[in-house]
Amino acid sequence: MAKTSIHKLTQAAVKNAKPGRYADGGGLYLAVGPQSKSWVFRFKLPSTVSSRGKPLSREMGIGSVADIGLAAAREKARRLRELVHRKPEDGGPVDPLDQRQAAKAEQAVARAKGVPTFRDMAEAYLAAHAGSWKNAKHAAQWPSTLTAYVYPTLGSLPIKAIDQDLVAKTLAPIWHTKPETARRVRARIQTVIEHAIARKIFDGGNPATLSQVTHLLGRQTDSVQNFKALPYRQMYTFMQAVRAHPGVAAQALEFLVLTATRSGETLQAPWSEIDWQTKIWPIPGARRKGRKGKEQPLDVPLSSRCMEILTAAAERTGGTGLIFGKEEGKRKGKPLSENALSGLVKELGFDCVPHGFRSSFRDWAGDCTHAPREIAEAALGHKIKGVEADYRRGSAIEKRRKLMQDWAKFVDQPWVERADNVVQIGAA
Repeated sequence: MAKTSIHKLTQAAVKNAKPGRYADGGGLYLAVGPQSKSWVFRFKLPSTVSSRGKPLSREMGIGSVADIGLAAAREKARRLRELVHRKPEDGGPVDPLDQRQAAKAEQAVARAKGVPTFRDMAEAYLAAHAGSWKNAKHAAQWPSTLTAYVYPTLGSLPIKAIDQDLVAKTLAPIWHTKPETARRVRARIQTVIEHAIARKIFDGGNPATLSQVTHLLGRQTDSVQNFKALPYRQMYTFMQAVRAHPGVAAQALEFLVLTATRSGETLQAPWSEIDWQTKIWPIPGARRKGRKGKEQPLDVPLSSRCMEILTAAAERTGGTGLIFGKEEGKRKGKPLSENALSGLVKELGFDCVPHGFRSSFRDWAGDCTHAPREIAEAALGHKIKGVEADYRRGSAIEKRRKLMQDWAKFVDQPWVERADNVVQIGAA
């Protein structure tokens, strides 16, 4: 099999690279010095030739590895290749170095006039909200996506100059090819401009609203994609495969399925949260999905099988630290990554993701039980309003305990197609 001509590097190779220069393909290089690692883009333009009439190689730095990861560097290189190889009907090839120099000059003029650039305003927004991110991952996503997708087009422009056409130009390359990424980038552009509006730096309406972008670029063909879920009829087969697999990841995955919780809630759960006497797992609001400090705690009733998993895990960990911490290596005791669970699902041969088991549970509760809607929704920790919220605060915990116990029984039995596949749940 021929070696790939692009995307040759791996995350591990970048992390462990010794001093030297390493090609990723497509003009992207990793340059490693004694004290630094950075990305370099090499290119040739027909208009730049040597005395022998051959195109000269030129190169430009596109950032340090500490600031720009492998994926973001590849995206920047892809955009630069598009400039270098632009067709005559689109204006012809562009020299990225000349473009950068012109942008810097434009940026200097704007700053001299006291007008902040889009990048200035984005950095001001990030600084103002530095303490509001849910976790380090979310905090890193903002600057990385802006660097990869927005700054090349809008970064050096005065914030007041941003209009609908410029926003559309920025999003066009990924609007239909990377719809989910494009949605997030558009929302972040809109947020930065809203910040400028709030500071009375930007006048008029926000040109990055979804309706305006959709008018210019068209409606995206995909809807927001749901997480791939396993049909509940296949749960027995899946659970048998999980239980036959050794290791803490299998324990964590089974526990996640049986509790219908999210990956982060399960993987970061400490032993201190488990109430062995009541067989309830109270998840604090601070560890649940939602805005920091805004989410309500969730009491998760634990089935008999969940208690068996916890008993086995306690023997392994001694009942201290995290329930499903790593078993060995330098990060022993640290939480497993979500990739450990999704990787296990793939290894077992199932086309779904861990988060999708919440949907499997909800479909089962709706199709195969008489559980009231508010009980099934409460089991997932979904917010319930009005009268349903009052009902939830009452007897919901015992009704949910019965529901979760029946779910544990269901996944432990082969599915048999019959007319009476309904379980009576939630009897008073």
